[in-house]
Amino acid sequence: MRVLLLAPYAFLLAEWRAAAARCAAPVDLVGPEDGAADSSIDAAIVYRPPPGLLRRLPNLRIIYSLGAGFDHLASDPLLPDVPIVRMTSPVKLQLMNQWVLYAVLRFHRGFDRLEAMQRERRWEYQPPGPLPAARRVSVVGLGELGRSAAELLRDQGFHVSGWSRSPKSIDGIRCLHGPGGLAELLPVTDILVCLLALNRATTGLLDAALFARLPRGAAVINAARGPHVVTEDLLAALDSGQLRGAALDVTDPEPLPPGHRLWSHPGVLITPHMASYLPHELSLASLLDNYRRVMAGLPPLHQVDPRDCS
Repeated sequence: MRVLLLAPYAFLLAEWRAAAARCAAPVDLVGPEDGAADSSIDAAIVYRPPPGLLRRLPNLRIIYSLGAGFDHLASDPLLPDVPIVRMTSPVKLQLMNQWVLYAVLRFHRGFDRLEAMQRERRWEYQPPGPLPAARRVSVVGLGELGRSAAELLRDQGFHVSGWSRSPKSIDGIRCLHGPGGLAELLPVTDILVCLLALNRATTGLLDAALFARLPRGAAVINAARGPHVVTEDLLAALDSGQLRGAALDVTDPEPLPPGHRLWSHPGVLITPHMASYLPHELSLASLLDNYRRVMAGLPPLHQVDPRDCS
């Protein structure tokens, strides 16, 4: 099986090849220099492929999205008519849950303020703050990742609400939907967690108007996609004190240029798009399983439709 890998970083090709060797996966991984318009390519593992490139692979049978979302594929008007599969695994959910819980606890327990005190070499007792049941955490985006994170936060004792574009129901979590639901949710949110899919409706959703509807001193966490946030609006809300802080695993632009103000803003925590990760061996096993299903005439598991990003 010959697989084209289009990854965001060149060094990942060597990593994937090493993983394939470790698990004896029957795949021949090639990079874009060797795989473009190659009639021997059976499958593609991609992130932000150049528009039209996948259409030039005549024997392509499956596309594997190298990322939790697939908005990076939806912008290609020339996608071939082959199944597109998203990456998912209990491991991926677990890692995202860990990152979200860390970010929520950082604001809930005031660790962000303690970090600032340490930088100032200032020792001053800080009370631990309210119990989790009094901390209002809202998760916007209740897909697989958002639902799992919301359930974890619920189980940690937080007062959890969720929002989605269409109705959802989760035990122990107040679920709201649509524009009216979002308007109702924001004023009663201390910590806002964004795990939305990126599409035309959600691009720029976290803007000045949304920040203004949060209680003064709220915190924002984004582990979805950078373009959900209007960066200059976020910086303005932080500077004014409307927002206490932000934890960002994703940014716009990404990666941030060295001189960008988000790097040095005292209210911002940045991690390099690593909140959720699926080991290459598990990704390869999923790809092989779904490829066999497609070749047997069966639908692949976790298939997605790029039109959902419209």
